Amino acid sequence: MLWEQGHQQEAVQLLREALKQEESVELKVLLADKLLQLDQSAEARTLLENLPAEERERQPASGLLARLQFADMTQDAPDRAALEKIVQADPANSAARRQLAARWVLADNYEAALEQFMEILRRDPKFEDEAGRKGLIAIFEILGNEHPLVMTYRRRMFSLLH
Repeated sequence: MLWEQGHQQEAVQLLREALKQEESVELKVLLADKLLQLDQSAEARTLLENLPAEERERQPASGLLARLQFADMTQDAPDRAALEKIVQADPANSAARRQLAARWVLADNYEAALEQFMEILRRDPKFEDEAGRKGLIAIFEILGNEHPLVMTYRRRMFSLLH
């Protein structure tokens, strides 16, 4: 409730205090999620990486870890508007396209991100050790197998690869 009312720092502080009272995987994951939304990826990463391995491999922690990969891609990257101009001027610029996709993920526009990764896969499948395919798979991990976008884009990826 605090979060939705714009009191993000207070919500994070309450989660930290709750964690001091009770070490809980659920609280750690929730705190990591909120920290990621506030661009505090270093602390979020520490919380997630210190979870037991089996918890890191399950949703929602696995999705947050995948989201961290996209936060890493945007380090020192231009903003989304600048990246859109770069990609528009040079559609074959896979590096800018990947950064744009990462920006879309962090903005929760998964369909736009999936489209960018599909375009990388179509234009330059070997770019950066198959970054297009790996980007798609990372988004699938964030969304979960039952998400309609995952079903659609998994089919599209498969047909493009085969």
